[in-house]
Amino acid sequence: MKTKLPRGINSLPEGYKSVYRIDMKHDKKLIIWINVAALIILLPFLPFIFTFFLALDDTRTSIIVLAVLIVCFVLMIVFHEGLHGVFFKLYTKSKVKYQFHGWAFSASVPGYYLYKRQFIITASAPAVVLNLILLGLCFAGGAITATAFTLLAFHFSSCFGDFYALWKIRKYPPDTLTTDIGDAMEFFVKKDSEE
Repeated sequence: MKTKLPRGINSLPEGYKSVYRIDMKHDKKLIIWINVAALIILLPFLPFIFTFFLALDDTRTSIIVLAVLIVCFVLMIVFHEGLHGVFFKLYTKSKVKYQFHGWAFSASVPGYYLYKRQFIITASAPAVVLNLILLGLCFAGGAITATAFTLLAFHFSSCFGDFYALWKIRKYPPDTLTTDIGDAMEFFVKKDSEE
């Protein structure tokens, strides 16, 4: 019979050890690798984006479209982290901490630990929800399609950090615990668990 794992907890239980840490502040190689991978994901989209901008009639239209895109980018980032925050709140019932790290915006609940399943849902929520919304808007036609496609390209590539964390946690057991402090996260398993 499958047992239901509890919601996030606010202390690491006895018998758990750290097995992996993703440090987006101090691990320079990882930062470079994730950014290069995100750029590689973005590259196939760029010819379509440039074609769209080249097709704009005049400078005024280009400036308006660019301004709209900048506002949409900001809203997209806020919505992305807000979705992480919704699930952090759901699983911990604690206040979510939103913060800037100079180069990124994050949502976290320092001091709380999520089980693997809750972490997977929390980490993947923006990629699933926001990318599907933007993909749907790509079929609206006209400027909405071009704007949605541009946002989708940048959002999908910017999800690579989440994809990386999801890839790393896949090999650990269901009772793996994770903690997220915004610019770093760590995975913990029971000391007798297989790695």
